[in-house]
Amino acid sequence: MLRRIGGGIGTAVLAVAGLMAGGATASAADSTVRAVSGPEVGPGEVSWAQCPDGTQLVGGGYSAAPAYTYGGAYSDTVQASAPSVSHPGAWAAQPHAGRIRAYALCDSGSAPTRAVADHVRNGGDTSYAQCPANTNLVTGGYAINPVYSVGGTPYDSVDVNGPSESRPNAWAARSHTKEGHIQAFALCRDIG
Repeated sequence: MLRRIGGGIGTAVLAVAGLMAGGATASAADSTVRAVSGPEVGPGEVSWAQCPDGTQLVGGGYSAAPAYTYGGAYSDTVQASAPSVSHPGAWAAQPHAGRIRAYALCDSGSAPTRAVADHVRNGGDTSYAQCPANTNLVTGGYAINPVYSVGGTPYDSVDVNGPSESRPNAWAARSHTKEGHIQAFALCRDIG
């Protein structure tokens, strides 16, 4: 069963300078963007990195310590990395068997942002989280309920996690196997 993290990801490196228009650089004192971290959590738990009051969520990611079998084989997956619908202004991350910490990029100079989610889709189908009118897509993420072997090792993957090429202003997510389930999330910025 898919655990709905927001009404409904490896190690990521958060680079504030890379988010600035045109790749411009600025001193830390000039920047309106800062990274915040959530707590490190264990298997099946959700880490929320919450932006402080007066800032808007503009991105996120995670740092994971995955689980391995006794033989040293990788036996974990990141079940979610997405902007949260249920915790406005937060990025959520959830491991299957290892440990994870969510990170959020928070901007004090941004127009308001909000997260939206698509319905849970069957694996192999693409889930599209569509930003509503008068908003622009900023970023997005996914939550997956992958397929596991009898021993508990995931044998599913997220094949698509990015802006949709076929649907303007939408984030797309798709899992590999048809037996799993996936849900796309989009972070949308108000434009007027």
